[in-house]
Amino acid sequence: MPKNNSATVKRNASAGKFTVRKESGDISVHASGEKTPRTVSSSISRNKDALKRLANR
Repeated sequence: MPKNNSATVKRNASAGKFTVRKESGDISVHASGEKTPRTVSSSISRNKDALKRLANR
C-alpha cells in the first residue's frame, strides 16, 4: 500500500505563486511560469501522436 503524505497548498492569485506546506513542516514556493503551458501542450501532442499510432494499427 502506498504511503500517504498530506500537504496544504495555498495560492496567491495576484503574485501567481503557490505555497506548499508538507506534513513535515517544510515549505516550498512555486511560481507558475511560461514553461507550464508549453509543458502541457507538448504532453497533449505526445498523447495525440500515441493515440494516432494505436488507431492506425
